[in-house]
Amino acid sequence: MFLSSKRLLLKHLVLLAASLVLPKRLHGDALLWQTIAQVQHDLFPASSGVPTLKEIAATTYLKRVMRETRVTQEHKAFIRNGERWLNETSQEQYHKSYTALNASQRQALLQRISKESWGERWIATLLTYIMEAMLCDPVYGGNIGEVGWKWLHHTPGKPRPSKALV
Repeated sequence: MFLSSKRLLLKHLVLLAASLVLPKRLHGDALLWQTIAQVQHDLFPASSGVPTLKEIAATTYLKRVMRETRVTQEHKAFIRNGERWLNETSQEQYHKSYTALNASQRQALLQRISKESWGERWIATLLTYIMEAMLCDPVYGGNIGEVGWKWLHHTPGKPRPSKALV
């Protein structure tokens, strides 16, 4: 009887933990990507004649990177944690999430976190992935229609990859 009760208790604890964690994680992923897309927009705003984030598929490209098994878990955690730290700082300063701020508040917040070592690294990481999305071969999920290459008048080398290797 004791063993059965112990198993039953363990089963209920696991189900309770799953019910508490799963919805939060799903909501967290939505907030993560909404925030990252807004930060990308704030770091690389649309400009006449320059490919847009949508054209280069910057957020989609970063999502693909985050699914890549060759990218370390520590690096993926840093990107996720940076978004969480940004939103925590936003809540402390404005009592709102980053995406609920107006443009000038978002810029002020980015300037503030850029003075922190984690913030400077996180912003640099997101900018690096924006540039990768703009300049990679389209087979990797960015630079849709070669817009980045066309903008820079770049002719890619041969042979080009026929499928994504990473």
